[in-house]
Amino acid sequence: MMKPVVDSRWLIRFFAAHWVFILASGGGTRELSCAPLFYAFAMSGGSIGESGTPLLVFASNPNSEHGQCIGSGPTPVAAAVAAEATEPGAIRGVQLRGSALPLRRLPRNERIRLRGAYLRRHPIAAPLLLPGRQEQLYLLLVTHAKATDNRWGLGVHPVRTWNVDWSRVLDGGT
Repeated sequence: MMKPVVDSRWLIRFFAAHWVFILASGGGTRELSCAPLFYAFAMSGGSIGESGTPLLVFASNPNSEHGQCIGSGPTPVAAAVAAEATEPGAIRGVQLRGSALPLRRLPRNERIRLRGAYLRRHPIAAPLLLPGRQEQLYLLLVTHAKATDNRWGLGVHPVRTWNVDWSRVLDGGT
């Protein structure tokens, strides 16, 4: 039996309504770790992944556990965005898989566009991202989303996947 496909409009509204996600990274020789991070939501216009691929832009320190794990990327990660709920019937969220990498790896026009999206969402972060500071912007390119909205019924979890051709995405430099 095929899983239902999550509606892109639902995902867009959900991602746009929230600003904190949990990033899970590690594995292999690294310990697994989770970190709550502020994000800004953007969509790919086709130059990064398929057109309509969800993108989460976040700031972090490259010396953090997840920053070290991501390295120069792209690195497989998992993430989740959840709405707070006080009863089971109100639970909503999205479980994600994708790849994370420093924004600096993208073509210049995409770096500018995504940095602007992040700073519009979180203008207080501007001083942290000035030249000479350690914090930098990263991108989570979502390749798998499993939605939960218990208003659809318990156990209903539509899924959506996107493809990415990294040879088309990366700028070639680090």
